[in-house]
Amino acid sequence: MKGLYNHHGILILLISFLLSLSCSVPKTKTETTQTQSIQTAIKRSAKYLQKSVKENGMFEYRINMDPSIKVKRKYNIIRHAGAIYAMSQYLELYPQDYEMRSAIERAGKYLRDKAIGPVSGKEDMLAVWSKPEVNNSGKPLQAKLGGAGLGLVSLLSIEKFHPGFTPLSDLRKLGRFIIYMQKDDGSFYSKYIPSEGGLQDRWKSLYYPGEAALGLLMLYEKDPSEIWADSAYKTLEYLAKSSQNKNKVEVDHWALLATEKILSAKNFDLTQSQTDLLLN
Repeated sequence: MKGLYNHHGILILLISFLLSLSCSVPKTKTETTQTQSIQTAIKRSAKYLQKSVKENGMFEYRINMDPSIKVKRKYNIIRHAGAIYAMSQYLELYPQDYEMRSAIERAGKYLRDKAIGPVSGKEDMLAVWSKPEVNNSGKPLQAKLGGAGLGLVSLLSIEKFHPGFTPLSDLRKLGRFIIYMQKDDGSFYSKYIPSEGGLQDRWKSLYYPGEAALGLLMLYEKDPSEIWADSAYKTLEYLAKSSQNKNKVEVDHWALLATEKILSAKNFDLTQSQTDLLLN
């Protein structure tokens, strides 16, 4: 083990812990002890993320356990947004944790003010931009589907405890960018790269569509226009049909979260056959 890691692993760990805690109803002494262990793990994971948020709102993204080793600077704005989501879930469990709230707001402000920007020629859209000078990846300026999806997820998570943090008009513009990226069959272009002509689907992400669907469904909760829920269902329908008759289905936790969200959505009725498709 080299000791090098970024906060993505902590993010996934925290979300997993939060989900397991929300599903657990301790009945025995053993189960109670397990739940207490999960709560301890949640707090430790959350506090790691909290302490990783710098004053400018960025995360201390990569470290090496050996301080004598210089770590190459890299960043990922999509994981930045995902970390905000995990921290916001923690805050729902512990709403009096004002240090956590402050850290979330700093990270959210960086996302809102530094990473989100207009799409040239598309006045009604905003995207979350992966900037080469920030990522240090050597790749051109680009907006990823997952960035818009988790951008919505994170900013709408902040709205729950800080209403008005992001103007609704901007949240809608992020939603429109996601719909712009969607194809007629429900699949997506994964990236928008201005220097390469715009929409690109040479590379596909397993997780971006589920992230986009979850973001749209959270937007639907805030702004109940069926255009958001319709696009989200179209996404999940495509994913469900794509996995039919497969011997092995890839694990996609974001699509799972989005499926739970749409099945419990108010004022958006699915037919029995649509529900069965998603459940199966």
